Amino acid sequence: MINLYLSVAVVFFIISMTSLLDSVRSLKTTRSRETKVWNRGQIKRDKMMIMLSPVWPAAVVIMIKELVDSRELIFVRKDEQKKRS
Repeated sequence: MINLYLSVAVVFFIISMTSLLDSVRSLKTTRSRETKVWNRGQIKRDKMMIMLSPVWPAAVVIMIKELVDSRELIFVRKDEQKKRS
């Protein structure tokens, strides 16, 4: 279980790193001031994503669990409505 968690965290880390590298390359090659400002914001966001990469697997599991629970509630409510009719 820990291996799965770590491998998913590494995947998120790699995705974030590639996004950061792309943003840095884009910042170096652009000439427009507006684009550079936007790229600097992207770099800040990418750095935050790198720092959060160990947390993302747990967050994804929690979101999926909440989604499944909410769908079960929806199905239960529909079944209750059918029984009342």
